[in-house]
Amino acid sequence: MGLVLRLGRGAYAVTPKGAFYVAAVAVEQEAPEHVLKAAVRKLKEDWGVADLSDEEVEAYVRLALIGLRRLGRPPLGFCADDFGRTVQVLLPPKFGNDVVAAIAQHLSVPPEMVRKAERVIARAILDFFPSVRLPDGCRVVLMPHGEYGVRMTALASHCKIYGYMLSLRCDAGRALVAQMIRQIFQKGEKTDGGA
Repeated sequence: MGLVLRLGRGAYAVTPKGAFYVAAVAVEQEAPEHVLKAAVRKLKEDWGVADLSDEEVEAYVRLALIGLRRLGRPPLGFCADDFGRTVQVLLPPKFGNDVVAAIAQHLSVPPEMVRKAERVIARAILDFFPSVRLPDGCRVVLMPHGEYGVRMTALASHCKIYGYMLSLRCDAGRALVAQMIRQIFQKGEKTDGGA
């Protein structure tokens, strides 16, 4: 099942999949708080998000469970070993400009639930999807949408000023992304015009 890893004679370790399953059982069975907290701390360590709060990671786990339920998948079969891939159960098939609202609507939860886990979701998106590094050092994941993919939505970003977030609320970052997109379309027009 992959819940526990044998390290050697009489030595075992809980895998991220095992920690996620313990957290899922703790949430769904209303186990004692310390069980959930221990599972969340283990996930933070394994996923490399130790700098985020326990509450944020717990909110992410709760959203992942809702996403799994929505897909009809049990928590036991969920591969939590690859942090970036875990975000797939949260994401809608299409995005508009408001990423928080799109995820909330897709999972049928209030936007506040998504905001509680926003930094964890953003980090998972940045880990899973290819990102663009802006000239100022910030990173952003852009997703084309609209007819013929002519509009771009910033799904998640890591801004030097604001940190991890869904979308891109930094004015400087948005200006840089807009400039990059204009340059791409200008190159395309020159290529099309010369053919």
